Amino acid sequence: MVDRYCEALSLSLNRNELISECCTLVAEVIGASPESICIFPNATYAVNELALSLNRDSEVYLTDLEHSSNHAIWITQYKNVSFLVHQDLINQPLSSKPSIYSLSLMSNLEGKSISLSAIEEKFRNTSHTLVLDATQYVRHQIPLPTRADYLFFSLHKILGPNGIGILYSRRPNPELGLGILNMKSKSDCELDLCALYAWNKSFPLILEDWKNGISREKEMYQYFLSNFPDNEYVELVNTDTEGSIFLLKVKWEGLSSHDYAFYLAKNNVIVRAGLSCSWISSERYDSRKVFRVSLSPENTREEIDFLFFLIKKFEILDCF
Repeated sequence: MVDRYCEALSLSLNRNELISECCTLVAEVIGASPESICIFPNATYAVNELALSLNRDSEVYLTDLEHSSNHAIWITQYKNVSFLVHQDLINQPLSSKPSIYSLSLMSNLEGKSISLSAIEEKFRNTSHTLVLDATQYVRHQIPLPTRADYLFFSLHKILGPNGIGILYSRRPNPELGLGILNMKSKSDCELDLCALYAWNKSFPLILEDWKNGISREKEMYQYFLSNFPDNEYVELVNTDTEGSIFLLKVKWEGLSSHDYAFYLAKNNVIVRAGLSCSWISSERYDSRKVFRVSLSPENTREEIDFLFFLIKKFEILDCF
């Protein structure tokens, strides 16, 4: 089915003007210049294009908590890839030769974060290329990069549409189409102009919600941790989460996380069973036993209480 209204609207919209407006809005929020922002169809598209534009003979360092779609391009296109422990990044020594460090500011599986200011300070006087994935981080904290060479995220994490990825670059990179004179987005990128138009026009309200949501979410996060119920079947694994992302583990031997997720779904509570696009985490977690509960600023205490009610009343037969 074709949306004729949206199709007609797309024809009347000026692609360059929409892109330029979006870049200006984002730049003002993260403390950058519009010339440093580029738009892609999504965040993964952005990091793929970025990786393909850099020196593929470089050593690349990733962490053990990256989103799998952001692992793939480095692993498949670069020969020398190593993994670092996410939670110990600040204390780990850097390579003695210029390398690429592509690091996630927050895990989408465990909700663990690294300090943007601390990681940038660590790289301050080095010749390394620092790439930061702020996709999960951006909902919880507005990034203000100063040392990062590149930083990317998706607008759908901040009440934006699917299909719009943001890439910040500290220096011009002609291959990425950065800069007003380069149209600010690669001309071969398929962008949803209707969605971009709507997001631009709604941005004042989105920004207000974004900022207010950061404090609201912290309240929900503390409430969840403080009131998680004792029960026979599931336990909270990541009590040190920082991003309202809660990893639960099924304790009962004959019960899988998919069984439990099915039970919750029957009661209109949606969780994600398995490793949530973090395949390397299989070294620490059994994908058949864990599931993720994610909160947003729009969630309420009543909704959290309902989840806890379901956890407390669960019985094995509820899975059938």
